[in-house]
Amino acid sequence: MKKYRYPTLKATLPKIILVTIFSIVVANTAVAYDCSGPVLDYQSGNYLYLTDHETKCESAVEEAVEEAVEEACDNAYRKCKRDCPSEVYDYDSGNYLYSTDVNSKCEDACRAGKRYCEP
Repeated sequence: MKKYRYPTLKATLPKIILVTIFSIVVANTAVAYDCSGPVLDYQSGNYLYLTDHETKCESAVEEAVEEAVEEACDNAYRKCKRDCPSEVYDYDSGNYLYSTDVNSKCEDACRAGKRYCEP
């Protein structure tokens, strides 16, 4: 059985996508709970039901989610590129090869993951 020193491109791309999906799911779950219901007016002690609270809150959360997803995508992309190999082990010859396109293939996969990741 062959052992690989670096993760394959097929293994790297799903990790990027999984991190992004997790971020989106966690962030969107908060929207349902944080922006609904009446607002308590501290001065009068009454609950206010007709306000722009939900609209403003939802907008704020949506912007935060978009920024978080974009930041997560950027971080995953940078990590992916940083972890791309510059050499490859050739099992047929038993040698490491340093003049190959392995790095650019990996970076292409990172870019594809970033494009898929961004909202």
